[in-house]
Amino acid sequence: MVIANQFTVCLRCKGQTVYQQVLSVERPSTLQGWNWGYCGHYAFYHALYPQAWMVYELPGQNVVLTCRQVSPVIPHDYKEKSSPSRVQVGFPAGAHGVLTKNLLGRRYTRFFGSGGDAAPALSHHALTHYEEWERKIEAWQNPILENRQLPSWYKSALFNELYFMTDGGTIWMEVPPDCCAEDLQGPAGAGLSHLFPFLREYGRFAYLEGQEYRMYNTYDVHFYASFALIMLWPKLQISLQYDIGE
Repeated sequence: MVIANQFTVCLRCKGQTVYQQVLSVERPSTLQGWNWGYCGHYAFYHALYPQAWMVYELPGQNVVLTCRQVSPVIPHDYKEKSSPSRVQVGFPAGAHGVLTKNLLGRRYTRFFGSGGDAAPALSHHALTHYEEWERKIEAWQNPILENRQLPSWYKSALFNELYFMTDGGTIWMEVPPDCCAEDLQGPAGAGLSHLFPFLREYGRFAYLEGQEYRMYNTYDVHFYASFALIMLWPKLQISLQYDIGE
């Protein structure tokens, strides 16, 4: 972590600073001119993936700050879910672990280009669509959250454990335009050629077995995530099955 990468709040009254505080409980040996050591007793974290809130009470100021986080993880949405804020890792073509000259592009390049200069467009898209993302997430989650027959631990697990679908070393790749079915199919894949147009449309999706086990789409434990995929992003489930069937 870069220690200077912090939020600092400054309150001014009639041109005079009346309160200034780094919103961090850290007390580093550097940057001694900053007012460190925010009391964690006044900070509260709430999470309901893909949203989270950090609430700060400012002692003696009658001010409460809320820092909201949202990720565009929305059921059946295959554009917003590919946001690079969720998928950060590229993956080489060639499904035998060999780098080839045709590197598979990340999924979001379909919508924002692959020229390496998409950051302004991505930022603009996020800033102009995050309220829509929040509305869609609430419409998805509220029927479950408001169901009194479901225990709180179940509701929390049902949503918060989805984080691994995007943060489990996840990769979501486009199929290169010059790629054909024969380039992807292994010895057992001849009967899957009719699914290649589907693969070209929805790309190839993979996630790690675990942060300690650096293997992708290990089928013996896939049943843990298969229900979430088939219910929320069934096209990705089919894409994953394609790779297993090759």
